[in-house]
Amino acid sequence: MASLKFDDNNVPYLDLGDGYRIALEGDEYSDAKAKEKAARELRETPDVVEQSLQELRSLLQEEKTLYVPMDNDAFMIKFLRPCKYYAQSAFELIKRYYRFRSKHPDLCDELYPASVKHVYAEGLVHFLPLRDQHGSRILVLECGRRHVVDVASEGYRMFPNTRISGVFTLRTPAYLVHDPTLYKQMATKDFDHFTDHVTDFRIETDPILARSLFFTNGAHWRQHRSGLSPAFTGSKMRSMFGLLSKSAGDAMGRLLVFAAGKPFTMELRDLYSRLGNDVMTSISFGVEVDSLTDRDNEFFLKGKRLAQIDGLPGLKFLMATTIPRVFHFFRLSGMYKDVNDFYTDAVARNIQLRETNRITRPDFIHLLLQARKNTLGAEKHEDEALQDAGFSTVKEHTFEQKGEGKMSWADIDIAGAAASFFFGGIETTTTLLCFTSYELAVNPDIQERLQAEIDEQRESLADGRTPTYEVLQKMKYLDMVVSEALRRWTPLGLTNRKCTKNYTFTNTDGTRVTIERGQNISIPLKYFHLDEKFYPDPLRFDPERFADPNNINQDAYVPFGTGLRNCIGSRLALMQAKCILFYMLSNFIIKPDTKLTIPIVIDETSAGLNAKHGFWMNLVPRSAVPFLPTPTEKWKPSKVSLTDLFRAVQLALEAGMYEPRTQLNGAVVILDMEGLALSQIMQFTPKFAAMALDWIQQCTAMRLKSVHIVNNSYLFNMLFAIFKPFLSEKLRKRLFFHQKDWNSLMSHVEAKCLRPKYGGTLECLETDGMLLGEMFELYHKEYELANSFGYLKKQD
Repeated sequence: MASLKFDDNNVPYLDLGDGYRIALEGDEYSDAKAKEKAARELRETPDVVEQSLQELRSLLQEEKTLYVPMDNDAFMIKFLRPCKYYAQSAFELIKRYYRFRSKHPDLCDELYPASVKHVYAEGLVHFLPLRDQHGSRILVLECGRRHVVDVASEGYRMFPNTRISGVFTLRTPAYLVHDPTLYKQMATKDFDHFTDHVTDFRIETDPILARSLFFTNGAHWRQHRSGLSPAFTGSKMRSMFGLLSKSAGDAMGRLLVFAAGKPFTMELRDLYSRLGNDVMTSISFGVEVDSLTDRDNEFFLKGKRLAQIDGLPGLKFLMATTIPRVFHFFRLSGMYKDVNDFYTDAVARNIQLRETNRITRPDFIHLLLQARKNTLGAEKHEDEALQDAGFSTVKEHTFEQKGEGKMSWADIDIAGAAASFFFGGIETTTTLLCFTSYELAVNPDIQERLQAEIDEQRESLADGRTPTYEVLQKMKYLDMVVSEALRRWTPLGLTNRKCTKNYTFTNTDGTRVTIERGQNISIPLKYFHLDEKFYPDPLRFDPERFADPNNINQDAYVPFGTGLRNCIGSRLALMQAKCILFYMLSNFIIKPDTKLTIPIVIDETSAGLNAKHGFWMNLVPRSAVPFLPTPTEKWKPSKVSLTDLFRAVQLALEAGMYEPRTQLNGAVVILDMEGLALSQIMQFTPKFAAMALDWIQQCTAMRLKSVHIVNNSYLFNMLFAIFKPFLSEKLRKRLFFHQKDWNSLMSHVEAKCLRPKYGGTLECLETDGMLLGEMFELYHKEYELANSFGYLKKQD
C-alpha cells in the first residue's frame, strides 16, 4: 500500500514501493547537464537571468493594479523560463494569468488542495513517479472509467431514503426506482402502466430485432409472449436438455483431448462463448457446429456480430434508447444487415428442409412451428413437477390478451424469436459462467465442495458422466453457487420500462409522485443485489446466503427481472449454465492464471458486464493435479463537478510550476478517456471549452510538451468536436491520439516511465489519490502565498 512519508529534510513524498516515489522537487537544478540544456533551450545564463529579472520588475512596476512579489526571484523565474527569459513575453503571460484568475473566480478563488481533495481521492488527477526521457513531469487525467450501469444508477447511492429519484437521459427527465417492492408492484399489479421497454426498433430497418420479444411492445408483445410461454415450460426444457447436454459434453471431450492430461491456460470468455454458440446453435437453429475445432465457422462469426453490444452496435443501441427520433430519422438499424440476412435465410432453409423431409427435432424451431399450427401447449401435470429450475427461476404469469388474437408465426417471426433466444443464451449465460468460474477459482473451498456434490451425483448416473435434467434440478449446492453468482455479478444490471399511462404512488416522505405517460423509469437490479440492507457484506461471494430461501428478500432478488415482462428464458439460462459447470468441474479444477487480475477489474467501456483484462485461468485435468502457483470506478459528475475537476488540474500544474526541473523540462499529459460516457460529455459546453483552452494555451506558466490521448473511442470524437474550434496550431501539433496503440504511445514516452496498463514496464504501487491530495495540502503556505497575488479588486 502506498504511504505518505518525509525525507531527511522533512520534504513529503508518496512512497510507491521498490524505490519509486512522488515528491515535489523545489530545489534548483545544479547538475551540469540540466544547466547546459537550460542555456541551450532557454538562454538561461547568469547574465541573461539578472537582466531579465530587472526588465520584468520595471514592467511590473508600471502595472499599478497588479500585485505580485517583485522581490521574489523564484516567482519571477517561474514565468520567465517558459518565455525563454524574454521579459516582455513573461510580463504578458503574468497579466494573462492573473486576468484569467480575476475573470473566473469560481475556478480560481481560494484555490487550495483541501477544496478539491475529493477529486484526488477519486484518482482522476495524478502524477507518474518517473519523468520521461526528456525530464518532463508526466501528469495523468483519467476521465472515464465509469460503467454505464453505475452512471445510470448513481441516484441509488445518493438518495438512500426514497422510493424513487429523478434522473436525466441527456435532457429528458426520467426516474430511477429505489424500492424493490415498488418495482414488483409496477411489474405485476400495476403492469398496465408499464407494459413497454424503452428501446424501439422498427421492422422496416430491423426485421430481426424488432421481432425479438425483448424489443416488442404493446399488443404485439402480448401476442408474442402468450405464444412463446408454452415453449419455455419445464417439460419443454427437459425435452431440449438432451441436445444441450450432448453439445456441451462433446465440447468438453474435445477440451480433454486438447489438454492431453496436462494443465493449460485459457481465457474463459472465449471458451464459454464458443460452448454457448454451439449449444444455442443446436437448440435454436437445429444446426450442429464445433466452434472449438472449427473456430471460424459461420454460425460463430455471425453469432459474435449478433451478440456484439460494444462499439458501433452499442452506440446504435444507445441512440435508439436515448434519442430514438434521430435514430429513426436516419433509418439506422441496430443489427448488421449481413447478420439479419444470414439468420433470416438460415431459418427459412431449415424450416423448408424439415417440412419437406418431415424432420422432427426437439428444439426451438420445432416448438415455434407447433405454435404456427396452434398445437403448442403445456403438459400441465408434468410441468408442475419440473417447474423449479432453481431458486432464480422466475414465476410465469398469465395475462388477459384483450382480443389481440394470436401470432401467425411466419418464417421471419420464427427467425426473430430464434435469434433472440440465441443472443440471450450466449451473452447472458457466458457472463454468468465467467464470473462463477472466477469466484470458484479464488474461493477453492467453495469449488471443492461443489465438485464433491458433482462427484456424488455422477455415481448415480448410468454412464457416470452425462447429467439429466432431473439430476441438475436436485443439486442444491450447485443452485446456491449459481444463485449467489447471479446476485454478486448480475449480467443485466439495469433494466427499464416506459410509462404507458399516468401512474401515481406515495413516496417515503408521504408525498404523492406522478410518473407521466411517456416518461421512462430505470430499475437498478445490480444495486438491489449489492445493497447491505438486503445482503450483509454484499461484496463477499457467499453461497450460504441461499441455504435457506426464507432468509432472502424475494423482492430484492431479481436477476431475471420480475412480473409479466420478466425473462422468459430463465429456465434455459439456468439449465445451460448448470450443465456446462457440471461438465467443467467434473473434468477440470479451475485455478487462477498469473494473467488473471485479482480482484477482478470490470471493463467500464463495455456495455455489458465483462472483465477488463479477461478471465485467464489454468484448467487442470482432474486426472492429473500438479501444484500450480496461485497469483497473488472514475469521474462521476454527481460527485465531482467539472469546476472542481478543473481546479484540481490547476493545482496539479501549479505544483509542477513550483519545480525548477519541470519549469525547464515541461510537462507531458496523458489523457485517459477509457469509459467516457455521454453523462460526462454533457458537462462540457463550447463556452467551457474556449475558457479551458484559453487557460492552457495563453495563461499557464508551463512548458506543455505534449498531450497523449489514450483509450479514445467514438464517444471521444463528440467531446473533441467541442474543443477543436478553439485549438491553436501550436497545441494541435502537440496532440497525439493513440487509442490502445501502446507502441504509438511509447514512441513518445519511454516504456520504463509508463505503467503496464499503458504498455509500459513501470511496476510499482498505484498512486493513492487521497494521499496525493494530502501531500499537496502540506504545501498550503505556498498555495496561500500564490492566492494572495493578482489584480487588485475594485472596492464598492
